[in-house]
Amino acid sequence: MIRQLLGSVAGFGILSLSLHATTINYQPDGVTGVDTFVSGASAHQSTSFGDQDTTHTWWDSSSSSGAWKTYSYFQFDLSTQPSAADTSSATLRLHQTIGRSYGWDYTVLNPHMDLYVITGAWDESVTWNTRPTIDVTAVSSTQLIFDPTNPTDGYHEFFAGWIEFDVTAVYQDWQDGSITNFGLAMRRREPFGENAISHLTQSSDSLSTSLRPMLTIEAVPEPSSTFLLGLGGLALVLRRRK
Repeated sequence: MIRQLLGSVAGFGILSLSLHATTINYQPDGVTGVDTFVSGASAHQSTSFGDQDTTHTWWDSSSSSGAWKTYSYFQFDLSTQPSAADTSSATLRLHQTIGRSYGWDYTVLNPHMDLYVITGAWDESVTWNTRPTIDVTAVSSTQLIFDPTNPTDGYHEFFAGWIEFDVTAVYQDWQDGSITNFGLAMRRREPFGENAISHLTQSSDSLSTSLRPMLTIEAVPEPSSTFLLGLGGLALVLRRRK
């Protein structure tokens, strides 16, 4: 009898957890979204790109000075989002609009994009000359896959579509106050064997609203809510047993 009751209560606990789990797709618009890129090209080191509808991440192995490098920055206001304790996962999703690589064999390697925690304040007016500091270690990465059917005029195209970064750990650090939320920087992993790579993703200013940067959060129920529902299940079981 006791074993049956415990099994029933456990079942209610599992059910309550599944009923309360929530997927949140947080996708700011051009007013509330904060994202941009900076360019190391001499003509653009003082240029702000905060109003562009795409972010641009570029790297040219022929230049070590940064002349052909661009970095992308993303920041989400998390003040209304679930706490660290109430979050089981967080994923940054960016829609890759176009990507090209020049002068290498796409059948051998596919490049990686890395995410770094930004450690200083910035806004969409940032430029290469005023760019914020970032942590030295990447917190997440994703591999870009090229379309082998689409080599054109000496370059190769990436597959278009969403790319994803697991940012669960840094999201929870932001939400529990371990670190300040200054956002994330995306850079192409260095070094790499091709001559150059150009990578564009939709920004929060994109006219394609469904393709703007998205933070997907898997929210779990608060322990108190799960416990109370479990107690309700226990009461129901006991009532039926009378």
